[in-house]
Amino acid sequence: MGSLPGSMQAWVWAKSERAISLATQAMPEPGPGDVLIANKAIGLNPVDWKFVEAALGEQWSDGHIPGVDGAGVVVAVGDESLRHWLGVPVCYHQSLHRNGSFAEYTAIDARTVIRMPERMSWSEAAAFPCPVMTAWQAIEKIPAQLDAEILISGASGAVGRVLVQLARARGFRITLIASGARHDGLMELGAHRCVASANQLEERYFAVFDTVGSAHAETLASYVEANGHLICIMGRLEKAVVPPFSTAISQHEVALNALHGTGSDAQWQRFAREGERLVHQQYQGSLKGPDMLVESFERLDAALLEFKNNRKALKYCIELG
Repeated sequence: MGSLPGSMQAWVWAKSERAISLATQAMPEPGPGDVLIANKAIGLNPVDWKFVEAALGEQWSDGHIPGVDGAGVVVAVGDESLRHWLGVPVCYHQSLHRNGSFAEYTAIDARTVIRMPERMSWSEAAAFPCPVMTAWQAIEKIPAQLDAEILISGASGAVGRVLVQLARARGFRITLIASGARHDGLMELGAHRCVASANQLEERYFAVFDTVGSAHAETLASYVEANGHLICIMGRLEKAVVPPFSTAISQHEVALNALHGTGSDAQWQRFAREGERLVHQQYQGSLKGPDMLVESFERLDAALLEFKNNRKALKYCIELG
């Protein structure tokens, strides 16, 4: 690879202002086990503005570079055993506790990168990791049972749309809770039934997936059949939500970023393998990605604010260069 610059442009976080600004930063150096990626695109996610603006950001220090999703080319490696990654186009999901993707370059644990199709657009690849791999983690929580009935709440979001498609591929029968305007599109993705409110439900389900929040997930516990599953994708259930010796349901937490601190080599190998399989499905069109709005790197702060408050597309991406 060619020589690298001594500095880069990055969006950095200020704790006092709970805001980001564009600044010149020193180039990151890949440590042992790391690769350095020259970012070509950045995928924005709700977790980005939640950490930038809210108390979650207290885990960061001034000057932290936010961003969990990105795509680009590996341009340097932290040790010789990783040289086979040089020049490879990848997408990735970065740990919230390391400097992230809101920069021209990002150093990341090589175990976590996903090899992307060479002709896939950078923006499509950058939009992939968080919603798709979160949905994959969620569906992995339950055993496959052909024609078992499942319920997905908040299904019209980026994670929910992927979850519908993964569940359909595993043979589940799917009921969705989503606004009426979204029903036709969700039926096309593989849903068997759509309702606007849980009040329209009478059945119980083998598994209930909630993408809204832990308090909302708790209200859906009564719709889980005996020995079924309640999967909370946004937040976590802090206590048992049904009485002892009643329906005996299993409660599940989905936390994609937690894998960075606790995942074994074997788990990361499976993550990368499944990620590569799914990103190829998206490239080939058998897994449908969200509609996207693409902005320039210089407008990242404005795009993040619009993504939070006045979203014009399901997914926002940033292109560099």
